Amino acid sequence: MKKILSWIGAILVIAVIAVLAISVPSWPKSNGNAVDLQFFSFHPGTLTVSVGTTVTFTDRDFLVPHNVIGTGWASGTLMKGDTYSYTFTTAGTYTYRCSHHFWMKGKIIVQ
Repeated sequence: MKKILSWIGAILVIAVIAVLAISVPSWPKSNGNAVDLQFFSFHPGTLTVSVGTTVTFTDRDFLVPHNVIGTGWASGTLMKGDTYSYTFTTAGTYTYRCSHHFWMKGKIIVQ
């Protein structure tokens, strides 16, 4: 029985490594108005844009739901490949978060 459990554990470890290897692409070059949700964080964590800029948030995590919630705007649940865009029409500092993962926080500075 112990041998079977050892094999099952080994198979699970290999499966997790394979899933992570598939889901860890390099970040694409940002065009200055993009935020990626990957590895349970926002990249970049702080983005500075001009008034009138539309920022696109893209979920790049494999099988992990995220969302983007700011004051007065929210994306709904995003899965890998889903995007959400928001246009910042007023100068200021806008903080946002993911309600699924309390440590995921970011900031948009609009000038």
